[in-house]
Amino acid sequence: MTFEVMDGKDLLAFFRLLKNKDTVDASRIRFMTEQTLSMEKETDSQATVDGIVSSVADGENTIDFSALAYRDTDAETIEMWKELRNWYLDNETVEVWNVDIKSGKENSVSHQTEYLVDYFQGKFTSFEMKAAADGKVELSYSFTIDGKGHFDKKDVLTAGQQAAVAAANYAYHKLAKEGEE
Repeated sequence: MTFEVMDGKDLLAFFRLLKNKDTVDASRIRFMTEQTLSMEKETDSQATVDGIVSSVADGENTIDFSALAYRDTDAETIEMWKELRNWYLDNETVEVWNVDIKSGKENSVSHQTEYLVDYFQGKFTSFEMKAAADGKVELSYSFTIDGKGHFDKKDVLTAGQQAAVAAANYAYHKLAKEGEE
């Protein structure tokens, strides 16, 4: 049996407004620095003559994201982090996919690469922007999950989503100046 320890950089988050599920592909936020999924159960204990009787109920489930703010060089594009901020301000229901980009395996029937994905719906409950004079602009979001979510589903990425994953690495440029062969 072989195994590989997961790196945080291999777990990418994609977002989309639930109301746009039929018309828009999910997009990822760039320069995400940290992501924390917290799932809790609430317990209640009652003392009886026969001992403690405990009950367990679902508690609050959240995802916290941190990222660096950025400017997009394409004037027609709204930066994804600003979209998330607007969804927070508008109290929108949002879909979140956590995609393990190293889990990709080709489906023998469809011949598409499928990835392991965890899926959630909910709302952003907080947004913070921290701008130190001597550092990068840091963003923090808290997302409250409705229900339990879906874990270890298999899904494929669109060409645009694959390009967004590849954009995490810069492109190779030749030693000669651009335009020369």
